[in-house]
Amino acid sequence: MTRLAVTDFAAEARAVLDTPVWDWLDGGAEREWTVAGNRAALDRVALVPRVLADVSGCDTKTTLVESGASLPVAIAPVAYHRLFH
Repeated sequence: MTRLAVTDFAAEARAVLDTPVWDWLDGGAEREWTVAGNRAALDRVALVPRVLADVSGCDTKTTLVESGASLPVAIAPVAYHRLFH
């Protein structure tokens, strides 16, 4: 089974972003403890594809910040978001 991680997309992003933009995106403050903690947390998450599974009854609706959402995905605003677009 092929597994993908967020880091698999890093080379693609680095190829299209200017060096200062990539450095800001990829880095963190001081000793980067939060960066290391976030990467460790993401490494513990695995999505298992369910090929040809019956999805006729799936419902992704949830509540985010006291508001209904049809898909539970959110992106927090960041100062340089436009640089990554």
